[in-house]
Amino acid sequence: MVTPLLKKVGADPKDLKNFRPVSLLPLPAKILERPVTRVLTKFVEDQQLLHPRQAGFRSHHSTETIMLSVVDELRMAADINRPTALVLLDLSAAFDTVDHGILVHRVAE
Repeated sequence: MVTPLLKKVGADPKDLKNFRPVSLLPLPAKILERPVTRVLTKFVEDQQLLHPRQAGFRSHHSTETIMLSVVDELRMAADINRPTALVLLDLSAAFDTVDHGILVHRVAE
């Protein structure tokens, strides 16, 4: 079951673009989710399928961890006078740009 939730507090509930679809799982799926996740995570880690710097969706990793790593590398580069650049890309609203009609059509194929 998919339930629409407002993306931001105070957003206009009359505009459908202000909603985010949230999938609500049935109880058996919720019960199976954790052991399946454990098995898949162990497999991916054992096979070293993730980049060492992959921080998202990993235990004992966070955005704070990766940001500290980036800041540390920038400081080390500055210490040896190495030219550096940092480019940040905000994709927080990327899902909003997707044409949902096309997406539903493609998924249904």
